[in-house]
Amino acid sequence: MVEWGDFREDLGKLGESEVRKMLSEGKYNERETPIVKEWLEGKRLSQQDKLQDRSLELAIESNTIAREANKISHYSNKLAWFALFISIMSTVYSYLSERNSGAIHP
Repeated sequence: MVEWGDFREDLGKLGESEVRKMLSEGKYNERETPIVKEWLEGKRLSQQDKLQDRSLELAIESNTIAREANKISHYSNKLAWFALFISIMSTVYSYLSERNSGAIHP
């Protein structure tokens, strides 16, 4: 009687591509074939889980970067408003200085 744990271990030693090749060539008997297919499906699901985990990691990292960019944007916006305020105040000061010096007549 075949030990199915040992059989699965042998599949692991062969590797996924070799197992797929042997399955397509019909090298497994009717009792082994469902176990091989189950093993391959487990490999596929494992890879899919890894991809989903990586996608989640990238999404979290993207959100972190977006939040930081948003903070920088808000800070830049505040600086722009402050620069506009200084510019207006400078213009008013310049106008009032010229007016008081007599260069501009009301």
